[in-house]
Amino acid sequence: MSKEWNAYTRTNGVERVYSSTGQHHETALLDRKIRTVSDRTRVAIHACYDLLSLWAVCVVYMNYLENRTPSSSTGVSPLTSLTKRPVDLRHIRVFGCDVLYLEPKNAVLRQTGGKWARKGWPGVFCGISPKIKGYLIYSMERRDLVHVRKVI
Repeated sequence: MSKEWNAYTRTNGVERVYSSTGQHHETALLDRKIRTVSDRTRVAIHACYDLLSLWAVCVVYMNYLENRTPSSSTGVSPLTSLTKRPVDLRHIRVFGCDVLYLEPKNAVLRQTGGKWARKGWPGVFCGISPKIKGYLIYSMERRDLVHVRKVI
């Protein structure tokens, strides 16, 4: 490893621990979690429009779900174990599902037309937004990710 990384770990109190050679059992649980998230990501991406460019966003969302899914051995999710509070799953949606997202009233995409103006825009659900309390949507018209609160 580089000298910069060694200096960083020392100054931030991170202790580096190396696993023994040939001792797969030391990292088996982590390897299984990585494989689970990778498998779920692969299935989710190919089930919706084959948007391979969104693989990183999908990995983040699958990890988000993994941390909120109860373990088969304990029946408790990792987030519940950490926070000691039950997890609210009402906001969970299926990755890649078709959605209509609503733009704010002063948005550029909103057209004039009064009561009958177009207010919903087609998109693909990509996860929970890290910026706002809302959703991350791939806009089919913009060909970009948007952070929105209102989704149908």
